[in-house]
Amino acid sequence: MTDETRRPDPEAQVHDAAEPEILEVEGLPEDAPPPAGTDRESSEDAVQDLVAGEVEADEVQFLRRRVASLEEDLLRVRADFENFRKRQDRERSEFARLAAAELVRQVLPVIDNFRRALDEEETEGGSDGYRKGVQMIFDQLQEVLRKAGLTPIETAGQPFDPTVHEAVEREETTEVEANTVTEELEPGYLFQDRLLKPALVRVAVPPQSS
Repeated sequence: MTDETRRPDPEAQVHDAAEPEILEVEGLPEDAPPPAGTDRESSEDAVQDLVAGEVEADEVQFLRRRVASLEEDLLRVRADFENFRKRQDRERSEFARLAAAELVRQVLPVIDNFRRALDEEETEGGSDGYRKGVQMIFDQLQEVLRKAGLTPIETAGQPFDPTVHEAVEREETTEVEANTVTEELEPGYLFQDRLLKPALVRVAVPPQSS
């Protein structure tokens, strides 16, 4: 063999250096990604995922504490509202009791005057003074009730109003217009502008033609 045949080809050496041989890893497909730890970008992604997981865990803990705090606030507000409602009920009942007591207190002098009138009637056997005394007591009682908010309903001569009048009798007449109250049979009252008791009345109707 001559020296010319043993001398290596320079172009072949350059070609071999430019294209190193790629070794296949046994058991992995050709298109599989490189193993973990061999790629710098994969390592950085793993670190970022770990940090993101820690941040997410902190957010979950924060939200849990926030929900617990809101639940406590809700229970506190509910308890405060329940206490407020009970206190309002007690105050309302107390106010109604005091209002009723005040009304009774104002009526007591009327009761005393009735007792005096009855005693006078028994000793004197009845007189004009007795009637005047009873009338005075009646007026006194009416004044007490008026101050409390009691108002008599107007009836005779008024147009029939079904919201405050209750027709229990009819009267055929041409002297007044039809549907006019001709007589009050039993008084009615408003209490603080609300109907307390309707007035029982007789109402005019046109005569029936024979």
